[in-house]
Amino acid sequence: MKDNKKNQIMFYVLLFVFIIGVLLVAYYQLKISDKTYSLGYSQTKFDREVKKNFNIDENLTNISKKFVAKKNNLEKIRIKFSLNKEENFKINVKLLDLTNNLEIFNKEITKSDLIDGNIYFLKFDAQKNSKNKMYLISIDVLEKNNSNVSISYIEKNLNDKDTITTMNNQKINNTLEINEYYQNYEKQKIFNIVAFVSTIIAIVLSIFIFLNKNMSEEKAFLFIVPIMCIMFLIIMPMFKSHDEQRHWLRAYEVSEGNIFSQVNDNKVESFLPKNVIDPLNTYWRDITYEKIGKAKDISLDDDNREYTDMSYVAVYSPIQYIPQAIGIGVSRIFTDNILIMAYSARLANLLFSMIIMFLAIKITPILKKAFLLLSMLPLSVEAFSSMSPDAITISIAFLFIAYIFKLIHEKDKKINKKDIAVVVLISMVIALCKIVYIPLVGLLLLLPKDKFNSNKRKWLFIVFVILMSVVMNITWLAVANQYLSLSSEGVSGGQILNILTHPIEYIKIFLYSLNVNGQRYLTSLFGGEVGWNEFSLYFFVPYIYCALFLFVSITEKKENNIEIWKKIIILLIVLTIFALIFTSLYVQWTKPEDVSIKGVQGRYFIPFMPLVAILLSELKINNNYKEKNIIKTIAITGIVLQIYILLSIVINHL
Repeated sequence: MKDNKKNQIMFYVLLFVFIIGVLLVAYYQLKISDKTYSLGYSQTKFDREVKKNFNIDENLTNISKKFVAKKNNLEKIRIKFSLNKEENFKINVKLLDLTNNLEIFNKEITKSDLIDGNIYFLKFDAQKNSKNKMYLISIDVLEKNNSNVSISYIEKNLNDKDTITTMNNQKINNTLEINEYYQNYEKQKIFNIVAFVSTIIAIVLSIFIFLNKNMSEEKAFLFIVPIMCIMFLIIMPMFKSHDEQRHWLRAYEVSEGNIFSQVNDNKVESFLPKNVIDPLNTYWRDITYEKIGKAKDISLDDDNREYTDMSYVAVYSPIQYIPQAIGIGVSRIFTDNILIMAYSARLANLLFSMIIMFLAIKITPILKKAFLLLSMLPLSVEAFSSMSPDAITISIAFLFIAYIFKLIHEKDKKINKKDIAVVVLISMVIALCKIVYIPLVGLLLLLPKDKFNSNKRKWLFIVFVILMSVVMNITWLAVANQYLSLSSEGVSGGQILNILTHPIEYIKIFLYSLNVNGQRYLTSLFGGEVGWNEFSLYFFVPYIYCALFLFVSITEKKENNIEIWKKIIILLIVLTIFALIFTSLYVQWTKPEDVSIKGVQGRYFIPFMPLVAILLSELKINNNYKEKNIIKTIAITGIVLQIYILLSIVINHL
């Protein structure tokens, strides 16, 4: 009893420390991101081309700018200088509230006060009622060692009524380039709410898992991954996951019964409602919670349609969009709200992939913990929680691997018609998802001949499955080739010819890409990047997941060793898929003048990672840990890390 209480106390202490550490990192990241501020006009209204510099020379002693605050809670102002390393200066910066005749800021600054060598922030107490008040920022030159030091300006006034800039007390037609920062407490509130809710959920789930005496991998999956995915689905703004705007168009197209996109005048297009094409009326990088909120009441206007480009997603098989299309179709019966349709597509994709993943973890006789961990990776959770076809690709690949090893490990059981039907169906779906994963069908070679009535039946079965998969893929490729040739503008054919005629040069490019980008591929696979590669989760997320993956793989308990020929087959399958991923992206996305292969992302490696775990498990590392403790460690670590992942998403989209 005493040992049990000690273990519980230690668990609660470690959980508390872990969560506090994650929250401290997230809050500091929020602080340095400036995302809780609303910005003044200078931040986004003008292009780089109109920004120039006032030189601080012997003729310039003072620059001042009057401006009217646009919002309440003015809290800091950014000024940009330009100088070389050897240059120096001393100036006095003031900020005056002209409306109330108050001095808010007054300080002498030198080169050492600048951030990143050229930025200075005036930081002061928040001016709670600053909106519509007139302020004056004044820069007095005290000392300078040459004339190369300068201050940025914009070549025209932002607004004549709100902005007056003077140089040596003479009004000029340009304006000092400053960025006003207004503290936005609503954004801070959103962050605090997400931090509080996610922390409470993490604590409750962690304690529940720790106290559960019969925790299996499939139970841990059910208790954790769907909840993680739902939280991700809610927190990640619509259309901000990988290529989600494009997948939304393809899913909507399929929901209307159009499994093929149209080709008009050498353009790949689809005739869709105009407010389906761009419901937020903004570029995807600019989507924030505020813009999602403004679009919440947009209704479908089915009569107002236009053609939209589908060249990037028309090549995807419609089978990858069936869940999303069902979600859109069902929601369209009850509502004409576009965002509800989009979230219904996400939810349907989530439900479908969760069912398949649960079945995969339940039926696999080996590496259940590796399956569980891989389903919790940030990129897996993102795929399951969005409209991405990666959700089906990952889950169906896992199910195929699990089913093959289930057949291998079932003793005294012949492969029957049901097994054949399941294997054929899954392999055909994999072939329709992405051609690069067809080598997974090679796992059929691992089936022992005693599973069949004769060796001949075994090879007939293997050949039949491979043939059906290849035929299915070739059939779709024949359809999609017209889209691919138009979207790549003839580059694909040239790149294929380059590989065939100059294979050594291609191998050089392949190896160079691994050398230059290998670390990024690895870290992004284990969670270094989320969204459309917009922001990183930094050091501890990918490296913790990577360490856990290695641990659960090499400590896998094995009843029997895998024969050497089976290891070779598995290794060849992994290497073939790996090479096909690079080759397909070389053909489709890499231009002849590029020195490395473009478009390779860590998420493409997830579908075959269980095979990597199998190979690692053959390292024969002794495991003295209890199985249930390992499961709990994986589950609780993933839950707590999810707090930071969610808060990083919030920071990026405030």
